[in-house]
Amino acid sequence: MNMSLFSRLGRKYLDLLKVHPVKTKAMTSFSLMAAADVAVQSRSEERLDPIRTLRFASFGFLFGPAGHAWYGLLDRVFKPSASLGGLIKSVSVDQLGFAPIILGTFFTYLCVLEGKGAEATRLKLSQDLPPTVVNNWFLWVPTQIINFKYVPEFLRLPVVSSVALLWNIYLAVMTSKPVKPREADNRFKHDSLETA
Repeated sequence: MNMSLFSRLGRKYLDLLKVHPVKTKAMTSFSLMAAADVAVQSRSEERLDPIRTLRFASFGFLFGPAGHAWYGLLDRVFKPSASLGGLIKSVSVDQLGFAPIILGTFFTYLCVLEGKGAEATRLKLSQDLPPTVVNNWFLWVPTQIINFKYVPEFLRLPVVSSVALLWNIYLAVMTSKPVKPREADNRFKHDSLETA
């Protein structure tokens, strides 16, 4: 492919963002989450599970419209590119409020689609959500500082989606990780068997 093809594709994508921002962002997030899950699965010796990829990517499809609304709201309320105060407020609200909520929603959503019960979902959240939120901050705080300060609002979600390709690989690994039973839960079950 030559550079003019990439240039034309880039212009077409920008046009789509302006004409159909929500649909374009939904499909961008869907595609990049699918690519991340396929990348993780390709490292396994097992066959590619397209249903797993579809479940994972479908969250991206839902996140696109949510992210569009969220970044628009932050821009209107805090005007992050206009002042240091607005930038700090935007990044803080995004990372201390929105990120933990969206990550918790993500884990819960996948557990539901995988048919896991309430207890398995609770264990998944208690084991994987805290380290995921902390790791999220290492990547996303610097990314969002740059994103909010220098990137026009209509391009913020595509920037996030692009950086998220790496992040989504991490999430695909975290969601495919089996949940370990808690020691306290095992001890309780063992004690109740002895008293029976």
